[in-house]
Amino acid sequence: EHVPFYREQLEQSGVRAGKIAVLGESMGGEQALAAAGSDPRIRAVVAEGATGQQLADHGWLPGGTEGALQRGMEWVMYSAAGLISGAPRPMSIPDAVRAAGGRPTLIIAGVAVADEPVAARWFRAASPATVQVWVVPHAGHTQGLATDPRAWEAHVISFLSAAFQP
Repeated sequence: EHVPFYREQLEQSGVRAGKIAVLGESMGGEQALAAAGSDPRIRAVVAEGATGQQLADHGWLPGGTEGALQRGMEWVMYSAAGLISGAPRPMSIPDAVRAAGGRPTLIIAGVAVADEPVAARWFRAASPATVQVWVVPHAGHTQGLATDPRAWEAHVISFLSAAFQP
């Protein structure tokens, strides 16, 4: 099933089939990754600051006591959110990346947020041939563009140009 917001955007006049990319930051990046896994009209994804939208996305968490405590807290958080919202559990990001069928994906992570580069590499492992990771030096959460506008623009434009080459 399509994500409703993206369905509306993709059905607008002027949107060219085969030339659709989505870009999202933070939760929007997670939604962009999930949407590509369920909507074949999306041909490329740029996601910045995505770390996961459910416990199944957090296979990158550390082992030991610290990881067990964090997994336990996240289980409570995601279980409570599911009960309160009544919404179905979303597809995991690694499953969405695999379901995207090899469509190009760029995941941008801020180096100043320890979880972001680790999560990005975990998501990349689901499809190493099609997922690129760019870790932005000195950037915080979703701060790649603000931290280094020229490099961010160059990375994103280069990625999208390559993604839409015949």
